[in-house]
Amino acid sequence: MDIDYAEWEKEYDSEHEYIKQAEADEIKLQKALAMARIAHEGQTRDDGSPYFNHIEGVIRILKEEFKCSGTTLIIAALHDVIEDSAITEEEIKKAFGRVVSEGVRVLTKEKGMTVKEYFTNIDNFEFDSFAWIVKIADRIYNVRDLKTIVESNPAKVKKYIEENEKYPSRHNEDIEIKSLNYWISNQKKSKKGKGNGRKMTKDRIQKLELLPNWKW
Repeated sequence: MDIDYAEWEKEYDSEHEYIKQAEADEIKLQKALAMARIAHEGQTRDDGSPYFNHIEGVIRILKEEFKCSGTTLIIAALHDVIEDSAITEEEIKKAFGRVVSEGVRVLTKEKGMTVKEYFTNIDNFEFDSFAWIVKIADRIYNVRDLKTIVESNPAKVKKYIEENEKYPSRHNEDIEIKSLNYWISNQKKSKKGKGNGRKMTKDRIQKLELLPNWKW
């Protein structure tokens, strides 16, 4: 049996490099998660749960449903760090490099920034696909989490869904938040005595569990 050792070595080297890169990415991810834990220490979500649960949830969506890895996950781990802590973009750049730090920066919504300005910043990012998929996973996690505040804070749910409608069509047509748009009209019907908008909304949110097959 003739063996092409040159080809075999090429494939081996390629696989070895892939494994080394994956291991390096995992080390960076754990480092990013450690930074995020420090940044969000003591912070909580609307339902009182630790804020860090949100970070872990977004990463889980990216891993399990979008099959992402590497830089995308590192950006996801840090996506709220600048906004919610004293950690700076420069510190993130020093620890993780320019792509990660800029990705986190464009995902940071500054006070007074309009939704349009925010989306423009993401679109202008050199590696905008990294930022967009993190933002979409973040949005999906939050939509799934709305069921915890439908009863206690329906105004925030309404505001959140109205914001979703402003997402660029190339994104909002394909993600589950689009199917929540009936919420506003449903609430209006409820006020006119034509149905229980709150109950229907809560039931609807609980059913939003499936995602399309994304191509990135």
